[in-house]
Amino acid sequence: MHPIVKALRMVALVAGLSLGCMASELSSSLLIVTAAIGLVTLRRSHLVLLRRPALWMPLAAGAILAVTYAIGARSLPEMASIYVFAPLLLGWPLLALLRGDDETLDPALPATLTMAGTIGALTIAVNDHFTNSNERAFYSVGNAIHFADIAVAAGFMSLIGLFSKIGYARGLFLLAPVLASVSVLLSGSRGPLVAVVALAGVALLFAMIWGGLPKWVSAIIAVLGLGVLALAIYVGLTEQTGALKVFADLIQTVRSGSPGDESSALRLTMYGSAWQAFKEAPIFGYGLTNLIAAAASFAPQGVAFPNVGHLHNDIADFAVSGGVFGLIGYALFLLAPLVDALTAPPGPHRPAAIFGALMLVVGFLIMGLTNATFGILMLTVFFAVAGVVISHLARPELR
Repeated sequence: MHPIVKALRMVALVAGLSLGCMASELSSSLLIVTAAIGLVTLRRSHLVLLRRPALWMPLAAGAILAVTYAIGARSLPEMASIYVFAPLLLGWPLLALLRGDDETLDPALPATLTMAGTIGALTIAVNDHFTNSNERAFYSVGNAIHFADIAVAAGFMSLIGLFSKIGYARGLFLLAPVLASVSVLLSGSRGPLVAVVALAGVALLFAMIWGGLPKWVSAIIAVLGLGVLALAIYVGLTEQTGALKVFADLIQTVRSGSPGDESSALRLTMYGSAWQAFKEAPIFGYGLTNLIAAAASFAPQGVAFPNVGHLHNDIADFAVSGGVFGLIGYALFLLAPLVDALTAPPGPHRPAAIFGALMLVVGFLIMGLTNATFGILMLTVFFAVAGVVISHLARPELR
């Protein structure tokens, strides 16, 4: 691999997997620049890469959404609103950069980079909470929920390092989800905490059923997974503050039919209004820029509808903005890494790719139930780069 291409490859990986956890604007800027340069490195032989689900599914989603949003657009800016998904459409040049001249990729490298991002996020969280005395960490650098989300995504993605060939040192990657969980607790964000529980359960099931890991690694995952599940459920049922009261809130909502706090009440208002809006325009929706106005028009009389740019739910966002076609686009974006890994031929890193895809897809699915993920730049960049890494691990050969 040419030294310049190798340097660009590392810049893309660091930008997407590490920097997003700490400096989201720098991360996205570097990724866009490296992807643009990567376009120059594309050759005719790289056309075969477009057969991969990790590439053609996001491109198909982008085309569907572009047409859908254009149908309902009333101005040029409305037609161009799809730009928020641009990082997901850069997979082709990014994958070409990763491959270089048939360059292989060991799971240890992306695992190390995501763990570095997890440590960086925790450093910011600790500084915010204890030094700056912020009740919720990450507000000094951005939205607390978004930073907690990316900390969870990076922390659990680090577990693909368990499939590397670096001996007992790979056990260090088990610390990453623990560090991410601390960041979530300091952020006071409940949605990411639910994702931690879900991902711990998926990792536990994978270690028990799928295999592909040394017995000592599987045993540690089992102990840690069960411990995380038990602790999260216990504090979620007994605590009454911050992120820790998530399960208590859920039980309150189920029992009484109404949430126990204002944040949950606002979300339920948005979800109910989104459902009504979807039923009125189920095919093409209202367009991305009209998302909030459309949902707000169906809010209950006298209820203040929050104007926050999204509906705090990925499914609601895509359903209202693009109708059925929006939901198809969402499914194509979300499932692309998993479909790529599952349909790949047997290979040395295919188990790592499948596991990483499960962590990525399940994590974004769960986190997207209580907040937006796709369209939020830092999270979209992370998903895009992680998806390309998964594809390269699953299919190191050029086909």
